[in-house]
Formats: sequence, structure tokens, C-alpha cells
Amino acid sequence: MDDVADLESVRAALGYDAWAVLGWGYGAAVAQFYARAFPNRVTRLVLLAPMPQRATWDADTAEAALSMDPRPDAAVDATLARAFLRNDGPDGRPGDARDYRRFLPDIHTETLILWGPGDPAPLAASQEARDLLPNARLVVLMAGGYMPWRHNMPALHGALCDFLAAQGCRATP
Repeated sequence: MDDVADLESVRAALGYDAWAVLGWGYGAAVAQFYARAFPNRVTRLVLLAPMPQRATWDADTAEAALSMDPRPDAAVDATLARAFLRNDGPDGRPGDARDYRRFLPDIHTETLILWGPGDPAPLAASQEARDLLPNARLVVLMAGGYMPWRHNMPALHGALCDFLAAQGCRATP
């Protein structure tokens, strides 16, 4: 599986020269790998409740996080997370997923990291990402967590619009 190539195929099919990319949970890892592989294609990067940049999660922790997902296709996400924990990177190459902190300084895209106290990933992981990504900022949403749109949509929307204002984000949801 090569999630990065798939994401690039979607961008090309939509006809965008470049776009803002938001990744949630495992998708945040994919978004970071994508921004590293295609830096001229990403105008802004949003990491929403990102998985840690190294394998600090065990399978039980990942399963607990994924069990909070109400979508019918949550089993697909569980499969992706298991692959991630087995050391398969989002770019299809083995070895990158277990600890990809060394790649983060290569990503110069303006990045917003959103974390909430209900997120099963520790705040320290998001703080570490903020410190390693050259142009990142971290916003802590005081209500919410892994799915902040369910618990604190106004704060989530405000943080996203503040960050994406240059790309035409409107102030009302």
C-alpha cells in the first residue's frame, strides 16, 4: 500500500496545482510523508490528533483509539494502524513508520497541529512534532480530543480558519 502515491493521484485527478492537506490520526502520518515527498504540492499542512511520530503506541493503545471511531469503515483504519505499527510506512517502504522524527525537519510547509485532552496520543508527541517541524505551531483544543468536531466544533473551526485564512476559509461553519 502506498498512501502517499494515492494522495498525489487524488490531487492530480482534482486538477489542483497545490492544496492544503489535513490528516487525522494515521492520516496525519500520511500527510507528513506526503508533504515531505511533494513539498511544492502542499500549501499548508494540518495534523489533527496525530499519531505519535514513533512507535510509542502498542497494539492495544491503537485499538482503543480506533474503537472511538463511529464510522462503519473503522475496521479499515484499524488495518492501517496495524500496518503502521508493524513498520510499514505510509509511502509503502518498510522501516520509515516506526520512527520518522528524523524526516520532520525536512518538512518546511506551514503546519498546524491540533491536539485535545481526550486524544489517546500524548500531548508530548504533538509537542515533539511542533519542535521538529520548522514551521509548526500547536493549538490545544481544551474540549475534544481524537474527534474534536464532535465535542468542540467552534474551536476546531476557528483554529482551522485562522490557519487557512489566506486560502479563503470563511469564519462561519
